[in-house]
Amino acid sequence: MRLKVTNSGKRAGQEIVQLYLRDESSSLVRPDKELKGFAKVALAPGETKTVEFTLTGRDFACYDGSGGAWVAETGWFEILAGSSSADIRLRARVYLESSQAIKRRFQRLIPFKYFLADERVKKTFQAELGELPMVALLLSGDLDQTLQKMLGNMPIIKLLDFTGGEITVEMLDRLLDRINRQD
Repeated sequence: MRLKVTNSGKRAGQEIVQLYLRDESSSLVRPDKELKGFAKVALAPGETKTVEFTLTGRDFACYDGSGGAWVAETGWFEILAGSSSADIRLRARVYLESSQAIKRRFQRLIPFKYFLADERVKKTFQAELGELPMVALLLSGDLDQTLQKMLGNMPIIKLLDFTGGEITVEMLDRLLDRINRQD
């Protein structure tokens, strides 16, 4: 990736250009933005320089702790450049086609949204715990968007707190075991 940096001031200066990558639809837990490179550029007043970054397949990959491997998922990625993660000045999108398949192993700390994203897992969840009012509400999708997002990012183990003891650790572990045995 190439980008131009211009010193629009009247004095010589330096700029640190930072390059970030954001997976727009990862099924893995990963940061919103990941720093992939940076370059320090010295510029005279009015001077423009080209900064070049190279992204490799490894830059798109994320460690899948449940699968024990680095994986790069198929999907859209946003490439972000700026002087900091809070000061993004340039954006581009790229689509990555990956041949890697992720075999997810569901665990207690996996966010609830990943259980809902897989229809087979969602059906198992429904069969095991769907009669509980809080679980039925979560599975229905009838929550306001802000609450749905908040609960979706919550680790599945937190359901024990939200259901007031209706779900026990043993019940959750049985569910996780059943989900993980599915092909």
